[in-house]
Amino acid sequence: MKKKFLNNKEKQALKQKRADMIVESFNDTYNKIKRLNESEEVDETTEEPQMDEKVQVGHQDDEAKMLKKELIRASKMVHMLYDKLDDYDKMEAKADFPQWWQKKIILANSLLDDAFDYLDGEEKYSN
Repeated sequence: MKKKFLNNKEKQALKQKRADMIVESFNDTYNKIKRLNESEEVDETTEEPQMDEKVQVGHQDDEAKMLKKELIRASKMVHMLYDKLDDYDKMEAKADFPQWWQKKIILANSLLDDAFDYLDGEEKYSN
């Protein structure tokens, strides 16, 4: 099978399509978090805990609202960083970011993945 090599115009179009998909995903996530933060609705499919009962998810502090605000801030930071990187990507000269800085982005993503995996596992284990 013969490999097809993309020309520069096709590469740019592919990069732009990927970037658009990432931005759309970020926007969707940001909007979902924002709606959750603004909404006080309870999912009708789950039982609501009694007044004196706490929902146990590891450590108990009733900090879901605060954590949602932190996630909104994180989402905003992702948008701002993405926009800055997009500006660098549009430059003719390619940017060379320090390795320590790149590690911060990778670590932040890894920590968010770990946080999600923990809650996802706790929910599956308790059901």
